[in-house]
Amino acid sequence: MEYLSRRASDLSGVEREEAEKIDTAGLYDKLGPRTIREISEAFYAAVYSREGWFREIFANVEKEHAINNQYTFFVEKFGGPRIYTATKGCTALIGRHGPYKITHAAAQEWLACMEEAMDTVSSVDQQSRTIMMNYFKHMAY
Repeated sequence: MEYLSRRASDLSGVEREEAEKIDTAGLYDKLGPRTIREISEAFYAAVYSREGWFREIFANVEKEHAINNQYTFFVEKFGGPRIYTATKGCTALIGRHGPYKITHAAAQEWLACMEEAMDTVSSVDQQSRTIMMNYFKHMAY
């Protein structure tokens, strides 16, 4: 696991300690469930507006289902109720994304969609955005 974390830091430019700030930032209380839902909705609006190979990764996933999965994961990750693990079990991202071909280009495109989502949701302050994007960048790789 240490190897993967080091590799993620090298590829993303975000050290593990910076990525892990998401665990103690209290973003659920700061942003609230409505803003977190808006982030997931804006992210998947960006994903589903894409054409080509990146959009094909999500071809077999209904948009609303994808939004709900991400939303419940974010609620829990950001310090809210454990609604993701209550319904889906462990939050192990590597295991959950194993069936998908996650390339460097796919990680970059995922991050571009998240940046677009952050630009769309005006209620996300800069400090919260930085904490989230550091986590997302580290985890994408």
